[in-house]
Amino acid sequence: MAELGILEQYYSKYINQTFTWADARKLLKEPSDLDWDGFFNKIGNYRFNQLKEKKILKAYTPGKNFPAISVTGTDCELNCEHCDKKYLGSMIQAGTESDLIVNLNSKVEKGAIGALISGGCTSTGKVPILKYDSLLKDFKENNPFYLNSHVGLVSQPEAFALKECGIDNVSFDMILDQKSISELFHLQNTVEDYISSYNALLTANLRVTPHILIGARFGKIARELDVLKLLAANNPKLLVFIAMIPPRKEGIMDSRFHLLTPSEISRIIFIAKIFLPQSSFSLGCMRPKGKWSKELERWAIQAGASRMEIPSQATLKWARSEEFLITYFGACCAISEEFEPYAEAFDIRGNLKNPAKLPKKKLNHKT
Repeated sequence: MAELGILEQYYSKYINQTFTWADARKLLKEPSDLDWDGFFNKIGNYRFNQLKEKKILKAYTPGKNFPAISVTGTDCELNCEHCDKKYLGSMIQAGTESDLIVNLNSKVEKGAIGALISGGCTSTGKVPILKYDSLLKDFKENNPFYLNSHVGLVSQPEAFALKECGIDNVSFDMILDQKSISELFHLQNTVEDYISSYNALLTANLRVTPHILIGARFGKIARELDVLKLLAANNPKLLVFIAMIPPRKEGIMDSRFHLLTPSEISRIIFIAKIFLPQSSFSLGCMRPKGKWSKELERWAIQAGASRMEIPSQATLKWARSEEFLITYFGACCAISEEFEPYAEAFDIRGNLKNPAKLPKKKLNHKT
């Protein structure tokens, strides 16, 4: 069949290590009705049977043991086209200093091991975490608690301040498409602001987990390869892939958005695996779900992802049948490997299964 010939060419270049950035651009333009199942099956078979890569799947379920907390409540000055504050509504509301410390202390008392500190953005793209810098510093000095964070765009002094107040990890959305920045996020900032923010965080010696929002341009693939090229220069330890979920009103999808197919998402991960071979990849929680979940999750694993937030039961069943070593963690998929033993204290439902693994003292996080 003609379509098998097209994909066979990419597969041949992959196994012969001649796949280029030009090939990557062409691959992303191929139609979604080709035999992508056959393609990703071949990629997976080659990786696991020929290259002898380890069959590992790390499954993350944050839940009550690693909740998301918004430092702005449901307030956000951007009103992004894909969000319109709905993601903030599902977080614990902590718009005041009192609310934040009460919620953090409550989570510690209930056995939580960490949290995602997030919130709405200012008009300049910043999540105002630093208004609580003293509170967070005091809290971290007295509690073995892991703080992942969404910080938005930052200056160099702000990056140093985040390091000083005890942030363990920054989950940073790397957006290099000006159209998305202006029209989706409603920001006056530029691509250069995202690059300088990322570099500032690294310069401050913070652990940064870049996130690639696939389909940031209203669900269309745009400048994702630019992000991969930038990150390939320093091979981050971990890279999280999230994917645009088109907004709906009264059950009807916004016509301005394109619904990404499983192959479009998995192709980006496959390309990343080629050009960032030393990085670990995770399929994050923000991704289209439903009828395509099983295909997307399986293809993502075959393409190169070894971590996944809230995998479906169908995917876990498939992974078991393929003899993957599956490990469960009660935390966000962006946590560092040094912290994973603590998160492994919980099962997939968030129940404590191994109290001995819980942190007993201040975390000594390595950057």
